Amino acid sequence: MTRWISEAEVASLVGVADAVAVVEELLRATAEGLAECRPRQRVRVPGAMLHGLIGGCAYLNRVGWKQYLTTRQGAQFLVGLYDTEDPQLLALIEADRLGQLRTGAITGLAVRQLYGQPISRLALFGCGWQAESQLEAICHANRVAEASVYCRNPERRQRFAAAMQPRIGCKIEAAPDARSAATGADVVVCITTSSEPVVENAWLEECRLLVAAGSNAENRIEFPPSLVARASQVVCDDIPSCRIEAGELIAAEREGIFRFEQAVRLADYFAPQQIAAAEGLRIFKSVGIASADVAMADRIYHRATENSDSSTAGG
Repeated sequence: MTRWISEAEVASLVGVADAVAVVEELLRATAEGLAECRPRQRVRVPGAMLHGLIGGCAYLNRVGWKQYLTTRQGAQFLVGLYDTEDPQLLALIEADRLGQLRTGAITGLAVRQLYGQPISRLALFGCGWQAESQLEAICHANRVAEASVYCRNPERRQRFAAAMQPRIGCKIEAAPDARSAATGADVVVCITTSSEPVVENAWLEECRLLVAAGSNAENRIEFPPSLVARASQVVCDDIPSCRIEAGELIAAEREGIFRFEQAVRLADYFAPQQIAAAEGLRIFKSVGIASADVAMADRIYHRATENSDSSTAGG
């Protein structure tokens, strides 16, 4: 029988540490050809858009899909999880928290693999729901001395810094302006839905890793496409998806300063024969991979099933 798992149940079953472990296993499996995904598809109707992704994890005997509807009132997320050995729909899972955790985990692991050393100063652009797991996962997977956060609303960034500092275990400050947030940071993370760059080239002289994880549409740009010309390496969570959704890289290709053939897949950093990290500025672009949603759904389903079994045995 198909199991229904609510947002509240998801939140009680898994956390950031689980997500980092699950996504790391997923990336290693992807490098070995044991997991795959397809780019997002979208259908627009007046006042709403339906988004869909599919992915498979052969190492887990699982396939699944993620569908979500966005309207002016907000968004609703749902993941369907299937067993490939005994074909059935195992679970329908409300997936807002699931997606938040997997997105943060991908960034946390990308920072670990691409930067590979303690972070003296982290700059975070964005103060929303997704920014929370970005910061938590980075601090879980890496040593961070201090972090600076910026978004346009002063009260919101103050509240974000005050709420997050007890959760991440390092100093966090609300920057007075965008330039102050970025200046001197060795790692800069953008997690916004902006259609215009939120950072400028001149602010990133000391930056060695720039992460853009918020925008997933051709018309959204979090950093200047010209910055790609400075990068020694561009890494994508999924190159076919980035060809469609990575607005900054699409613009850079149009300007003739980048070709997607130059991009490196994040999973290749988790292969048995790992590629070497490049020197200088590296850029990591994340638009989301459905196979990670499937892997997270599998962990959540197992936890839910274990809890049910324990309750039955105890009763």
